[in-house]
Amino acid sequence: MRMFLPTGHQNWTTCRLDGIGALTITHQLFPANRTANRSLEWLGDSVLNTCVASYLFQSYPTVQEGQLTQLRSALVNNGVLSRVAVDLNLPSAMLFGESVVHAYHDDSAFANSMKQTLHASVVEALVGAVLLDQGLVRAIEFANTNVLPKAIEYARTTSNMWDPVSEIFRRADAEGISIRFDRTKIDNDKHLISLYIDDKKVLTQLGPSFKTITARLAERLIKSWKTLVPKKDKSTTNKP
Repeated sequence: MRMFLPTGHQNWTTCRLDGIGALTITHQLFPANRTANRSLEWLGDSVLNTCVASYLFQSYPTVQEGQLTQLRSALVNNGVLSRVAVDLNLPSAMLFGESVVHAYHDDSAFANSMKQTLHASVVEALVGAVLLDQGLVRAIEFANTNVLPKAIEYARTTSNMWDPVSEIFRRADAEGISIRFDRTKIDNDKHLISLYIDDKKVLTQLGPSFKTITARLAERLIKSWKTLVPKKDKSTTNKP
């Protein structure tokens, strides 16, 4: 017998009702004699971290391991994954013990932190459940399709570590090149933003928000840094 997890998202995955599905949504305190989702959480965390690492390594080929680690943390922290869980309607499907239920409806800082942790853990457990039920390829596909895009979206808006605009200016300073953004207002809701390197226009993008568009352009530049950024002879680069 099979069940959909959760109700409302029947198009993206199913898990077995005779074990894996129920295990995914069961917290360790529901109750003490029941099997919980901690092991699935550990398994899904491994898959999700691999997917995130692969995405970052391919998207930012010139970024060093220290910053890649920081970016990965920005994508898979509890705050980001808890928002992904809400998008996937997972919290409403979770099973808790009585002690957790009482604290769950509190609005204190401790309770809110606990809820973030619980919600993030069920996302990881769901990825682990897909792995056990449908195999590694399907689990990676599920994480890349249903978890990672949402995590990237939320990390961009909530994490100070995810700042591609600062990153391109840092690189430009280190390599002795100039970068600037030029804005042309199309109408009340749209702006055309151009990115210039040494006064040469290399990228453009249209959208409603200057901040959002500049971040997108910066990300595009990082991905194509070796192609779009001219190499300069370090011996002729002026240093302050």
